[in-house]
Amino acid sequence: MKRKILLLLVAVASVSTLFTGCINLEFDGEESKNEQQQEEEELTWEEAYQLETDALVQEGRVALYGLDGAELDFEKALNRFEEASNRSITDEGGKVADYYLGYMYENGYGVIIDYEEAYEYYSASAECEYPFAIMGLGYLYYEGHGVEEDKDQAREYFERAIELGCVEANEGLACLAYDEEDYETARELVEKVIEEGTEPFLVATAMTDMMILYKNGKGVEQDNAKAYEWCQKAVELKSRSAMNYMGILYRNGVGVVEDHAEAVKWYKKAAELGYGAAMNNLGNAYLYGSGVEVNYELAEDWYKQAADHMNPAGMRNFGYLRDFGNAYGLRQDYESAVYWYEQAARLGDAAAMNYLGLVYYEGKLGYQDFELALEYFMMAAQKDFATAYSNMAFMYYKGSGVEKDIALAKEYSQKGAELGSERAQEILDEINEAGY
Repeated sequence: MKRKILLLLVAVASVSTLFTGCINLEFDGEESKNEQQQEEEELTWEEAYQLETDALVQEGRVALYGLDGAELDFEKALNRFEEASNRSITDEGGKVADYYLGYMYENGYGVIIDYEEAYEYYSASAECEYPFAIMGLGYLYYEGHGVEEDKDQAREYFERAIELGCVEANEGLACLAYDEEDYETARELVEKVIEEGTEPFLVATAMTDMMILYKNGKGVEQDNAKAYEWCQKAVELKSRSAMNYMGILYRNGVGVVEDHAEAVKWYKKAAELGYGAAMNNLGNAYLYGSGVEVNYELAEDWYKQAADHMNPAGMRNFGYLRDFGNAYGLRQDYESAVYWYEQAARLGDAAAMNYLGLVYYEGKLGYQDFELALEYFMMAAQKDFATAYSNMAFMYYKGSGVEKDIALAKEYSQKGAELGSERAQEILDEINEAGY
């Protein structure tokens, strides 16, 4: 047992201070050896076991973040965190591993995204007042992932996590501030995470937030060059999201010369790391011939991969190709289209909600259901989806499937036009020209 403990102490000498029970050992001749032997003898079995658990967690962090020059290895990270969680003999020992498992399931690192599983792991860790897990619950409530969306509850979790020392939770508060159009506060909060944060991917998220602020000129003077710089910094932290954003910047020529082929390279880098949004962007590239030759089969394949990785846009776009497959030389299947639209709609995708409305309005399943169509259009409209407003305006203006109501038609067409729908503007002009 003493030999095992001795080897263990050497193995965990560099374990992060993020974990409890870590020991910093310095060897300086015979005196240090004696001190080591004394510490070895004083360790209880539980303490030694805890040190080994902490070492597993640190191995998981190295694999997850690619620390110290290591390659990203999400499978290895998942294995280490699971082992640490399963072998823990105390709540104290398992809380860190459970947080990381929740984080991996929430974001799809080495696993398919599973928000219910993420919630379970976060909750187990949060019971021990682990601040990062409390922050994780905040994000689930903020996004409405696995739980009903509740921004007030999210704020409470973020603030509690910060009280317990999790500086990264300031990014959650920044999201809330951005939603409230308090851009200066959002900027200040993400700057704090960048300056003081310790978790690489969470710091990278704050950096991409800065990218968005500079790109949109929110809380800072608009500056595409700085937007690119912040994205580049996040890429250096091996963030999949940042790699995908880099592709978008090249696609749109933001801070760099527009280069669609280079955009595809960045999408592929992120996709190889299991990032669903990048898979969806590759589907778009092959569908429209952006940086690659048009290839509808490859577009369909990438959309399906994105859908399987729980990306809402990928689900919707795969559904779209099932809906309009004949136009692309692909299989057309309305029932499959509806299934994937529904999956995307459950994750809050407004365009998918609108497509569902069209399916039921046009009777693609063999019957028309105007009430259900209107319900889906309304759901999409509540998310400010302009086309949904134009669809509702048309229904009420023409009395198509609903009782004719010019006042509602005018209201919806006005709103749709304000959101940029040309069709809504046409309906509004027609209503006005008719003297209503």
